[in-house]
Amino acid sequence: MYWLGLFEYKSKKALLDALRIYLKTATAGVVTNKHAIKRLHLLIAMPPDAERKIGVGVHHFKIKRNALGAGNGFWLVRSDGSEDSFSYERCITGVPQSPHEKVCEALRFVVRIADAGVS
Repeated sequence: MYWLGLFEYKSKKALLDALRIYLKTATAGVVTNKHAIKRLHLLIAMPPDAERKIGVGVHHFKIKRNALGAGNGFWLVRSDGSEDSFSYERCITGVPQSPHEKVCEALRFVVRIADAGVS
């Protein structure tokens, strides 16, 4: 069992899978689902740099298309209006992206630009 606050999952992988599916199926924009908001507040409090990420306080969460990489990502909007993205995987595992993963993401981005004919 893996617990995120009061939310129970069969495993850490089950939670990661649920979040991945949510990001794939949710509409971009402000997150309005009350259960999702509770989970996101719990997630953002988990990593070692949570205090820095949260800053003056979280006003709301939103889903935006990732500038680099594929798909959508979670963003928090602070009470002062500033925004920051965060990795749900890093929140749960505590492991930042490896150099190899960063290179792979950058290469995918370059290929996507080349396929789109952007120079």
